[in-house]
Amino acid sequence: MARGEQIITSPEGEEYRILYTNRALAEAEKACGKPVMAVLQDLVEWFESAKATESLGTAGEISVTVLGNLLRTGLDAARMANREGGKGISLNTAYRIMDEVGTFEVIGPILLGILEALGLGDEAADDIDEDGDSGPNG
Repeated sequence: MARGEQIITSPEGEEYRILYTNRALAEAEKACGKPVMAVLQDLVEWFESAKATESLGTAGEISVTVLGNLLRTGLDAARMANREGGKGISLNTAYRIMDEVGTFEVIGPILLGILEALGLGDEAADDIDEDGDSGPNG
């Protein structure tokens, strides 16, 4: 099954589950206004640049809005998979989580979740987490 699940943990220990499926990826494309493969390429370039320079990097065009939309679609897919009722996850909720956890700290789980959904998770996890960290600040 094409799905990628990750957990984002806040400094206080609260866990946020994100899930990427083909449906969630299609929703992300719609929200971001570009194909998921283009967003993925931007994420990979940004992440590798950030890791190589041990800073937030400058490669690619990753905006807070794109990250928020990717996080929102992952959170909402997890909500639906758990059959939780209520309204869908809002972009403001995703931004709140990014403020709580840290913008950089959501990128790794989002990237891994998308790659897992595309069937590339194991190889990508080794590349992304080869030093046992989640990036320049991990």
